[in-house]
Amino acid sequence: MKRLLRAALAATLIACSGCYASNVVAEGDRSVAEVRVELRWAPATADDLPGFYASESVEGEAAGALLKAYYYFGAEGDYSGAALVVSPEGPRFVVIEEEGRYAFADGAIDLADGAGPVPVDAALDHLRLRNPETTIVFKRVELR
Repeated sequence: MKRLLRAALAATLIACSGCYASNVVAEGDRSVAEVRVELRWAPATADDLPGFYASESVEGEAAGALLKAYYYFGAEGDYSGAALVVSPEGPRFVVIEEEGRYAFADGAIDLADGAGPVPVDAALDHLRLRNPETTIVFKRVELR
């Protein structure tokens, strides 16, 4: 049975290997073109927050230590967060908060962690959290 499957797979690969010559697509069209959308930031509203977010970029003081951050903001003021950070032992996930509460007012979020309110901007499924030392841009991600 294994011999039959190998033979069928080999025949399929041979049949498909010559389907298109490498010069069918113009050389300039062979690479993937990255489309950058210019985000138009505005102060966030409470309706912008609910959802699951993954960091896209980190600038400033935390850029060298924070590889990725994830936040879930609930509509009722609940949140949860985790981060992938660089440690002396290598990359490690760290729980930021399992069952946190946040308050939102005047375009700033207070995660009740003692750091005080942090300004939040919103643009097309993105959030930008910024303080004097670090700016992190998050993109809303669909949970599946």
